Amino acid sequence: MLRLASHIVFYTICIGVVLYAGFVWAGNPSGADTFELTTNLTTGSDNTGDGGTGDGDDLNYYYVGQSFVTTIAIKSGGTTAANIWIDYNSTTSTAASITDGNFFNTWSGQTIDDDARGAGLGRVYVTGSNIPVVQSSGTGTFGTITWTANQPSAAAYATSSPETLDINVGVIGNTTESNISLSGNDLLDDEEDFQFHIWADTVKPFAENPSPSNGGSGVSVTSNYTFDLRDTLRGEGNNSGVGTGVNTTEPPGSITFDDGDGAVDYTGVDSFSCSGIWGTNLCAVTVNPTSPSGIGGDSRNWEYNTSYTVTISGFRDKASADQDALGDANGPNTMDAKVWTFTTETDSVAPQVSDETPTRASTGVTTSTNIIIEVEDRKAYPNGASGVGLDASTCNINVSSDSFALTTFAQGDATVTVAAIDYGYRYTINPATDFAENETVSVSVYDCEDDVGNEITTDTYTFSTADTGAPYVDTLSPAADAEIETDGTVSFHIKDSGTGVDIDEVVIYLNGNYYTNGGGTGTVTSNGTAISYSSSLDFNGGNYVGDTTSVDGTSEDYTFVLDPELDFTEGEAIPILIYAQDATGNLMERYVYALAAEDPACPSGSTYCGENTNFEGGQCVGTGGGDCAEGSTYCGANTQYSGGQCVGTLTCGNTGDYWVTGEITNVSVAQVDETSVLVTWNTNGPASSRVVFDTQSHESSASVLSNEYRFTSGEVSEGKTSHSVLVTGLTPGTMYYFRPVSRIFNAGYVGDQVRMAPKFGTRVIRQEPVIVEKEIACTQDEIPTLPVESAQPIVQERIVFKEVIVPYCDPSLVLGRTETNRETSPDTAVGSTYEEKSSEPTSNEEQIIVEPSRRLTLKKVNEVDYNPLGIVEFERDEGGGVIIEGRAAPETILTIIVY
Repeated sequence: MLRLASHIVFYTICIGVVLYAGFVWAGNPSGADTFELTTNLTTGSDNTGDGGTGDGDDLNYYYVGQSFVTTIAIKSGGTTAANIWIDYNSTTSTAASITDGNFFNTWSGQTIDDDARGAGLGRVYVTGSNIPVVQSSGTGTFGTITWTANQPSAAAYATSSPETLDINVGVIGNTTESNISLSGNDLLDDEEDFQFHIWADTVKPFAENPSPSNGGSGVSVTSNYTFDLRDTLRGEGNNSGVGTGVNTTEPPGSITFDDGDGAVDYTGVDSFSCSGIWGTNLCAVTVNPTSPSGIGGDSRNWEYNTSYTVTISGFRDKASADQDALGDANGPNTMDAKVWTFTTETDSVAPQVSDETPTRASTGVTTSTNIIIEVEDRKAYPNGASGVGLDASTCNINVSSDSFALTTFAQGDATVTVAAIDYGYRYTINPATDFAENETVSVSVYDCEDDVGNEITTDTYTFSTADTGAPYVDTLSPAADAEIETDGTVSFHIKDSGTGVDIDEVVIYLNGNYYTNGGGTGTVTSNGTAISYSSSLDFNGGNYVGDTTSVDGTSEDYTFVLDPELDFTEGEAIPILIYAQDATGNLMERYVYALAAEDPACPSGSTYCGENTNFEGGQCVGTGGGDCAEGSTYCGANTQYSGGQCVGTLTCGNTGDYWVTGEITNVSVAQVDETSVLVTWNTNGPASSRVVFDTQSHESSASVLSNEYRFTSGEVSEGKTSHSVLVTGLTPGTMYYFRPVSRIFNAGYVGDQVRMAPKFGTRVIRQEPVIVEKEIACTQDEIPTLPVESAQPIVQERIVFKEVIVPYCDPSLVLGRTETNRETSPDTAVGSTYEEKSSEPTSNEEQIIVEPSRRLTLKKVNEVDYNPLGIVEFERDEGGGVIIEGRAAPETILTIIVY
């Protein structure tokens, strides 16, 4: 109110009040120095005490129990101190929490007195000043006061009698009342009181705006359900103004959904996003239920093609339970229940293949792979919500390839495992047979239906198997450990069931010669061993005039025929090594076997026992006169075993059976690689094969029976007369001693001991022989040393062919059984003297059997680290030759002893 000092002006104002009864001044206070109260919570037309119009309908309103804060705004043209009194009805409102303003630097006298003006007539005192004295000007804050509504000022939301927070101006110049002063003068020009309503909240909150809309159809099963909870001034149908707000916590109300099987409470999956003057006047509610599929993470909220009834009830407002002071009901107010409906969409999307192993279009798949297919039923692929569900029994899966006949797999088959997965089923197919290498496998998935009959579109895809298998050797002719004619050919197949044999990587070693595609130098790798050869023959043929060597067929099956230029030596063991890899690079385990060159003097199956004697059932059977002792050596009386056969005529008078004594001959050892050797030998009857070996020498054959040899190969009962055993796992550079063991005619026999120290990692093979010739002058005092050429290529290892010309020596000049045996020391260089030995030979093998024009036995080839490939026994005349086959490292001295 504008304070007037003149009686004339006061009279005029009174007339004005009479003339304009009911008019309320509105607008900001005028003048240079004013006070005004504003609210922090605007519920009316503005934040001032007049609503901007002075109309009671525009004033701010508060409900019993609610609090708001008024700010005392001060404006001055220049002041050093100010004081304000605010009178209020302490019955309807309570003042609290005065704060200092920022207009002055010193504050004092901040006081609240609920009965300052009498019972129920309260006053608030606020004082500010500048010390030291300086002037403040402009607009600022003179402090704040918190007010709490205690009881309604009018019932039923009436607006005719608002409450007033009155700024008491008193008398101008009386600085004990509200004033703005400078130098003791009151400068206050105007002020604006704060009017407001206090009501009891009797209006119910309500729910509105459901989504999906009430009665909606085709609703997406992934949609959330949303609606609004409101608490307005006038209630449902009028969203203006605010009530006390919706209470979403105590109690939370009820939200139920009924799909026909009974109402289910969904308040556990709802969420609220509230706003408004009181924070909860408008609450947007979202219902996001868990998936009915039971799949974690599934975005589906509802069943397909289902009608839902939604009921929202029980939500209350925050109206005070003590608001009924004027006949209004106490709070809180509970909403009227809302019932809405909606119907979800149907499932019209068919199942699909979501994953597969091996993956479609993949290559290099193992031939033994299982096929795993996952079929899912979703609303959208690949990551959509679940469908109604897959019927596992409907799926059929066809699998086929060139090697695998088209086969249909389904649930219930012995080779099919079906397991539930999220959104569908996993089918694991374990085919009864493996696929072939390097082929395309076709898979088709069809007939899969979901639970409402949507059928999968046939899904066909392919994958390719890997070529993981190495080539292999097949159809040996002659077979391993069989006899071959001295002028025979060797034939075999190299096959590959994948990408095919790489012909350029085939290397064949046959009895001292390498064969490759086109011949020449090269290298082949097997199990980490790189084998280099300085020359090789061409397995396509043309190596010499009349050569029948050839290769024929395709990369899946090559047939090789090898026709050596020189004949094999009678009775010799013939090692064959085959290396190959396929076009993918799969390396074949090197294939090793041996043949035996037949001895025409005693071909397999022919007469063993001599004239008038047949070999039957492991026995010599013949007729004649006289008495015969069963078990006599070899062939019986008047019959000698010579040259692998019985020579002579049985003179026994009666028919009888004579046992043939078993014999192991032609024992040799050949190196295959740095950890493997091939031991070969012959028997004079069908026999088994076994090799015992050790890193220590055991001279006596009895060592086998006493188990002095630490290692043994497995025994093979193959019933052959030519034998070869591959001994693997040896330590390079270690000297090993090997002895063959065979069961001949069901009796065990032991062969000679041979030795070998596998050393090389890479070997170079010289194909041409090295010839060493030396005339031997035989005397009783000396056995000459045969010099060996030492100017050899510097290679890591070589196969050496030595031909030594041995002239005939009269037996009187050769050491006999009882004479001194001289032998060159293995470590003695060429030209050194011999060490004399006076001991007799300790075994039949060491006996010197030399008769004029009969037979020469080559005892051994001594060399520090290697034994010979073969030791040859043969008939000789004067001037005959001996072929010595052996291995020697570069610059190695060979000691050759001829008895």
